[in-house]
Amino acid sequence: MAVTKKDKVIALKALEKDLKANQKACKAAWPEGSPLLSLCMQKAASVFESQLEKVLCSQGGKVAREAEKKVEHET
Repeated sequence: MAVTKKDKVIALKALEKDLKANQKACKAAWPEGSPLLSLCMQKAASVFESQLEKVLCSQGGKVAREAEKKVEHET
């Protein structure tokens, strides 16, 4: 099944939402200046980059479908 532009847009928006949620969780767990906060933020970025690569390499359809299911489950 071909990945459409819409699939990629949905996937990218879901990735952005997940990155922001991960960053928020990191900031809630450790104070500013903590080496653990820095490590957590780096890991959040690494996860984001890995998923972003999948989307941009035309695997966005799967990521988009997973994101849609997640959104439906949350509402």
